[in-house]
Amino acid sequence: MSACRVCEAIRMAEWYRRNSEKQKAAAASRYAKNRPLVIATMAKYRESNREAINDKISSYRRTPEGKRKKAEYDKAYAAKRPDVVAAHSRRYREKNPEKVLALTQARRADRLRAINLQDMEFLRFVAQEANRLAKARSALTGTPWEADHILPLRGRSVSGLHNPFNLQVIPRSINRRKSNRVPSSGI
Repeated sequence: MSACRVCEAIRMAEWYRRNSEKQKAAAASRYAKNRPLVIATMAKYRESNREAINDKISSYRRTPEGKRKKAEYDKAYAAKRPDVVAAHSRRYREKNPEKVLALTQARRADRLRAINLQDMEFLRFVAQEANRLAKARSALTGTPWEADHILPLRGRSVSGLHNPFNLQVIPRSINRRKSNRVPSSGI
């Protein structure tokens, strides 16, 4: 007497649950024996379905969970391989000078909009002193320091002004970690 489809599915699921370690070991053994063939088959599949795969990845990365996981992965990768990330950034700047220039110009425009022209001379003085202090601290400590805007000029939630009261001198590592976020106590 044969079982119905539902009963058979339940029975098989229970069997796999009881024998999961045995199944994992068998799958690993099959993979080890056929590794070159598996890799070639997967590469062929990826090549013939590149657009569908990229669409699926793109749509996942637009979700909050996908954005979070991608950010975590990028942060861990950058910490593990800073030389590779720096080389990639350098190649990008060399290949896309017009994009880099557009971003630089946008930042400059934001800075100009964020300046109180009446305080221009004082701002110039404070900015020069902050840069001198950063250079001196770098020489003394052996680690790079930078002048930074306390409230970023192009923050995600708030934008600060380019004025003497919004400047600070901090280590480069903290400045890079802070990026364009509003500072918190746990930087």
